[in-house]
Amino acid sequence: MPISQSDQLFNLVKSLTKAEKRNFTFYSTRIQDADTLKYIHLFELIDKQKVLDETKS
Repeated sequence: MPISQSDQLFNLVKSLTKAEKRNFTFYSTRIQDADTLKYIHLFELIDKQKVLDETKS
């Protein structure tokens, strides 16, 4: 069974170190206002989850 893209994204976010996560967030918010960036919100939600749960939002 192939790995879904959401599984790959979850594993990628979980594999980042604390410094890499901080740098990603910092760099992304420098480009544009953090309130308008949907991928920052998605990144934070995935980072807070212990196990992948696509139904949680």
